[in-house]
Amino acid sequence: MKKIIMFLLLAISTLSLNNSCSSTDSEIKREVEKLNKTCPISLGACGDVTSITYDNKTITYNILAEDIYINTQYANKYPDKIKDNIIITMVQSGNTDIKDLSNLCHNKKISIEYKYTKRTSREILSLVLSPDEFYEKYQKFEKYSSYEIDRYSLDIQIEAMKMSLPVVLGEGMTFTETFADEHNFFYLYKTDQNIFNNISQNTLATKQNIVSNLNPNDLALANFMRLLIRLKMNLVYRYTTDHDTCDIIIYNDELSKIF
Repeated sequence: MKKIIMFLLLAISTLSLNNSCSSTDSEIKREVEKLNKTCPISLGACGDVTSITYDNKTITYNILAEDIYINTQYANKYPDKIKDNIIITMVQSGNTDIKDLSNLCHNKKISIEYKYTKRTSREILSLVLSPDEFYEKYQKFEKYSSYEIDRYSLDIQIEAMKMSLPVVLGEGMTFTETFADEHNFFYLYKTDQNIFNNISQNTLATKQNIVSNLNPNDLALANFMRLLIRLKMNLVYRYTTDHDTCDIIIYNDELSKIF
């Protein structure tokens, strides 16, 4: 669970510009420099915004991130999905300054770059929102209902998780798939018969063990579980053999008590 690569979680810092659409380039640069002085900005367990710069009509957020939280394989293959998720995060924040920022970037032709450096591997991922992308995506998702935004975000995260699967968890057990229906989110595991028998004959103990490992202090995990809570979904661990299936279900109200 803890090693599943979650999505790009980031805190969005916005420019405190008065009458932003009329701001000059030099004023924008001064505001970014003021914002940069507040760095490093903690993103919790995910990492830190180490600096914020403005150059060549681009505001760049330089982020030093823990490797596990950056799915470069998915981001490089589906950059537009990642950009959607960034805008969704902005919309969900409810911060009205972000709308002003999108208007500013659109009118002044300013791009936003998120430049991630993995703390351990030092691999770099750069995502750039062009002025039109920022404006148009914000306008699009601002019209979505809370449920539509959450469901879209979940679908993106499922796609990202699938790129890391299957994962062999040990002899006799492989994490093979993740998916969701209207009311449940599933982790699917293929097991050998001995492991399956142990799980199916000790469902209460298995559930207690799973719950004990759901750490509310893990920022990425907590955000994902809160997403399921908002969607009123249960969390289902499905164990299968070639012939048998056993579901361990953590109900939505149980998740709410943990997260």
